[in-house]
Amino acid sequence: MIKATDKIISNVGIPVILGGGATGQDQINGILNNTDIDFISMQRPFVADPSFLVDWKVMGNGVTTCKTCNNCYWKKTATCHIHGTPTLNI
Repeated sequence: MIKATDKIISNVGIPVILGGGATGQDQINGILNNTDIDFISMQRPFVADPSFLVDWKVMGNGVTTCKTCNNCYWKKTATCHIHGTPTLNI
């Protein structure tokens, strides 16, 4: 995923967003600090745990509980079907 994104970056003159796959604060910081990727997009981690960014700030190094099963996406609900975390229906 990073190699493909780096190839895109080398061929465009606009900021590039890496979509999905990042699960931990160390991983995200490593990507942003050690590549030319400008932004990281996340959706599923917020469904699994809507407050996970607060936890990262408090703990200093967090990892999302999202298992990237995609059930929240495929079932068209904003509910984690593994953790049972209900959020808003979409």
